[in-house]
Amino acid sequence: MKLLARNARIYVIACTLAGVLVLLLNAPQVKPQNPMLFAIYLVAAVVVSLLDLGLPLNGAVLPAGLLLVMLGIVDLSLPEVLVLGCSASLLRDLRIAKFRMKFGDLMFRVASVAISIAAAYNAYHMSPKLRGNPLFPALLLASSLVFFLHYVLAAAITRDQRTPLKAFYRSRMYWLLPWFVAAGYLTYMIHQTSQHTGLPAAVLALPMLFVIERGYHFYLDSKERDREHDEEMEAVHMRTIEVLAVAIEAKDQVTHMHLRRVQVCAMEIGKEMGLGDADLKALRAAALLHDVGKLAIPEHIISKPGRLTPDEFEKMKIHPIVGSEILERMKLPYPVSPIVRAHHEKWDGTGYPAGISGEEIPLGARILSAVDSLDAMASDRPYRRAMRLEEAMAEVAKESGKSFDPKVVEVLQRRYVELDRMAHDQVRANHSSWFTGRSMAHGTGHGLAPATGLENLAAAVDGRANASAHDDFLNSIISAGQEDQLLRELTGDVGNTLSLDDTLAAAARYAGRIVPCDTIVICVCRGDKLAPLLISGRNSDVFSASEFPAGAGLSGWVAENQKPIVNGNPSVEPHYIGAADSFEALRSALSVPLHGQSGLTGVLTLYAPLRDSFTREHLRKLQSVTGRLGLSIEHALRFHSAENSATTDYLTELPNARSLFVHLEQELARAERDGSTVAVMVCDLDGFKQVNDRFGHLKGNEVLRLVADGLRATSRASDYIARLGGDEFVIVMPGLNSDTFIAESNRFHAVPGEASVQACEQRLLSMSMGVAIYPQDGVTAEDLLAQADRRMYESKNERSRSRSTEETGGTTMTTLLHGRSASSSQD
Repeated sequence: MKLLARNARIYVIACTLAGVLVLLLNAPQVKPQNPMLFAIYLVAAVVVSLLDLGLPLNGAVLPAGLLLVMLGIVDLSLPEVLVLGCSASLLRDLRIAKFRMKFGDLMFRVASVAISIAAAYNAYHMSPKLRGNPLFPALLLASSLVFFLHYVLAAAITRDQRTPLKAFYRSRMYWLLPWFVAAGYLTYMIHQTSQHTGLPAAVLALPMLFVIERGYHFYLDSKERDREHDEEMEAVHMRTIEVLAVAIEAKDQVTHMHLRRVQVCAMEIGKEMGLGDADLKALRAAALLHDVGKLAIPEHIISKPGRLTPDEFEKMKIHPIVGSEILERMKLPYPVSPIVRAHHEKWDGTGYPAGISGEEIPLGARILSAVDSLDAMASDRPYRRAMRLEEAMAEVAKESGKSFDPKVVEVLQRRYVELDRMAHDQVRANHSSWFTGRSMAHGTGHGLAPATGLENLAAAVDGRANASAHDDFLNSIISAGQEDQLLRELTGDVGNTLSLDDTLAAAARYAGRIVPCDTIVICVCRGDKLAPLLISGRNSDVFSASEFPAGAGLSGWVAENQKPIVNGNPSVEPHYIGAADSFEALRSALSVPLHGQSGLTGVLTLYAPLRDSFTREHLRKLQSVTGRLGLSIEHALRFHSAENSATTDYLTELPNARSLFVHLEQELARAERDGSTVAVMVCDLDGFKQVNDRFGHLKGNEVLRLVADGLRATSRASDYIARLGGDEFVIVMPGLNSDTFIAESNRFHAVPGEASVQACEQRLLSMSMGVAIYPQDGVTAEDLLAQADRRMYESKNERSRSRSTEETGGTTMTTLLHGRSASSSQD
């Protein structure tokens, strides 16, 4: 009672007195008209109470005994229902409280139930004429709603007074209303079933209540398992983000503690300022990944000891955009990208990249901006020493209303010492290997001493001789970062491009600088084979570019066993074509596997003309960069594959329609500059449907591949062949005009017939062609293709009318040029 507000205490006292009065007035009248029925109801109520049957709904519990009381209102007298309901409620409350409930609380609960039952009973019996409507059992619904209204009133009066009444109703009571309505309908259905079967309604209701309650709990358990699984996946996701953040901070030469501090402080401020759950998760990830865009900024700009030039600052300003674009592609389930994009915007609109101001900036970005600036000023950086925390906070306060949201600054000023201590404690609790043992409240710098390198930092992770597996993992990352830092100048360019050729060239160039050698070969995995995609060096001509099986030769052994070889014999390589006894022969090799995220990517092999040219130190140096090289090559291969799939027809491996238009536009632009001509020929296979109908679509696909191979084999080096779609091909032939085209095109006549003979052992195909010449027939790609396509169909129609040609089984090509036709046939 002491914890309740004054109006709540008045309600509790009034309710208790009223309930006791109802019980005193009705208790002497308990004379069951049907003792057996009353006993059944009473037993059912006791069973429901002992089994604690009920539906937990959004923080509240709907007792299953409500249904028995509703049925009792129909079948029993008011005194009987009062005994039934109050007994069940009393037993349930005592069992839950383990028989330690205070007498006053017990009296209030029993009295509250008595009032609800009396009101509901009177609501049902107020008009006997309305009881028989099966579609709208109004009296039962009214009785159920009386229960609901009193339930809501009691819960609202005794609620936590800090929660607004409207919010309390929406969060706790709103979802109960449908269940009370359903109880009214269910009561009517059970009562009608009881009348038809002759079984007491309580007997019918008891198993139904048990099934409903057990089913609902099974559903809740399933939802709880799903929730736990989602939380586990979210934790894995966040750990992945943290690992990515480690790599980002290694590039920026800032301790991992910076990220942790910013994350802890930003999250606390976000909670105080009312961010929702999704926005808090977004802020948590953004605190770790807000500088991911610095991967696109040159190292000399990031680590420059001094002010940036205007041009360098313009380059630096792209990192929020780059970071946002990277995170967009990660498809995170919460809005991280907008926070990262806007975390350098300023309250007065003078920030970058968009120059937005005030509340146009996402709240998460405003919080992150202030916290990040405070922590950055209080941390050592390569270009300056740390400020004292109080000084840094004063600098942030000066920018309130200019760079930072005044509301965020107000919270930060009030709590910055507390937040620093909280960040300090949480990082220590998480066994962070980057903890430097400094509290901002003491006013010293966050960062490492200027002379401290990564090796010293790794040694400070844990003073114990035997580090845990977790620390070993972190030490491995730090060691990789140290090696990466030492070789940054050599390997930086490898990760700055997705072009496969550029990536392979950069890998070979820098591997050669790390380990002196004569020739470098990079082979990539293609199924169970290795393909030498790059052969570079003084003796590159002694290697062929043909594929060979994984397991064959020195490089193949490395791929198969995924182990390096030092000073192997180059002459055993299947793609080595040099003479072993020649003066220029290569006599030693250093070969290492290249691994990506999905496994083996390829093999990097260095060759030298002297025996035993390579040492274990050479191997160590090379292995220090093979991880990055393998990932870079893997990413480049994926990008190359994606690029090819977007521009190459998967069946014929010819360029697709998209590539055709790009190439044709380039050819037309070149022809316009040079004043030359370009012929565009559209080809369509005649009789291809017959191949599909007789031999099936797989054989049809084989024919299309053979036709594509034939067109490639018979075309000039300068010709460009593409598959437009279906059985239609396009050939772009630069330098041809209407006078020279027919002679050049004759070589394509036999291609479809030979393809059908090779695939189906019958000459079933011929080819209709139509050509358009630039600039006579058009100056755009669309015009030329449309004109060539029209002439091709005119040729096809003319051929279909020529029965004599069909009877010979030969191939006839009719090409319409500038309104005249030329025919050629071949058996």
